[in-house]
Amino acid sequence: SDLTPQFLTVGASLNLLHAPSGRSSTVLLEEWLKSDMSASELIVSLRIPIAKAVYLTQRSMLRPQNCHAYLNTALSASISADRLQNVRLAVGALPQAMLATQTAALLEGKNVKDLQQLLPELAATLRKEVQFTDGHDLQYRETLLHTFMYKYLQSLSEGGTDTFINLSRPLPTSNDVSFVNDVNGATVAGAIPKHTARAQASGEIKYAGDVDMPAGGVHA
Repeated sequence: SDLTPQFLTVGASLNLLHAPSGRSSTVLLEEWLKSDMSASELIVSLRIPIAKAVYLTQRSMLRPQNCHAYLNTALSASISADRLQNVRLAVGALPQAMLATQTAALLEGKNVKDLQQLLPELAATLRKEVQFTDGHDLQYRETLLHTFMYKYLQSLSEGGTDTFINLSRPLPTSNDVSFVNDVNGATVAGAIPKHTARAQASGEIKYAGDVDMPAGGVHA
């Protein structure tokens, strides 16, 4: 799930019910992901603690909707006397999500004034720590690791650029999209019905499976 790194970062835990004994238990999500995930365990609830003073998350995907991420990450920390504390960094879409404990340990206690110069070491440690289990878009995903770390350091550094400014973006309502010219309010493009929609919804359209197999025909 794209939410798993975010849950890992804040230290979420699971309440489990074990069948057939009916015994209940609580386990940290990070520990449960490393377990055998027994079929007799039922997840009853998920406990999500309040995030630290700093909570950042990043995700890259092929398209903004209905698409799994190429890579997603989350970072939480607190800052005291200009130094990072309680740093937790999680990476997902590997496909198994994980905590990058070695990279987080390098960030722990560092002064926010010195973060930019640590980028090469942090990026190299993160790349070594994260093991991709498949070769799908491997080079691109490795580049994303470096990019995400750079954006984290920019946002955490004293005087750095906030790369996590919330941009105003309306929620999509459906596939019927209208674009509006902000200059004069004129409609640039309105909702246009898909030309095959009526035939598909009514059942009038014929697909390959609706056509009878001709004499001597074979399946590919």
